[in-house]
Amino acid sequence: KELTYDKNRIILETWGEVQRISDYHVVIGSSLYQKFFNKCPSAKVLFGWSLEDDPNSDKVLKSRNFLSQSSLYVKLLDTVMDMLGPVSTLFVQEAPALV
Repeated sequence: KELTYDKNRIILETWGEVQRISDYHVVIGSSLYQKFFNKCPSAKVLFGWSLEDDPNSDKVLKSRNFLSQSSLYVKLLDTVMDMLGPVSTLFVQEAPALV
């Protein structure tokens, strides 16, 4: 499917709301990773955790590794959103040629 002007606008506006959350890199990143580990516990091993580690525990949530990885993931999403750019630059229509 195509990324329409309206869909792009909604995505960027929603991401702008996310960015207004205090310390959003950590808050959103932690939430995403917790959900990911809860839905796919075997993925914890890829990040250096054991299968028994609880993604909701302080051991995980306050670890440097978890905070770093989750924050970097949200920074990656920031970059993706920046690539979508200002809405006005994505959907510029050609002006009719003057004859």
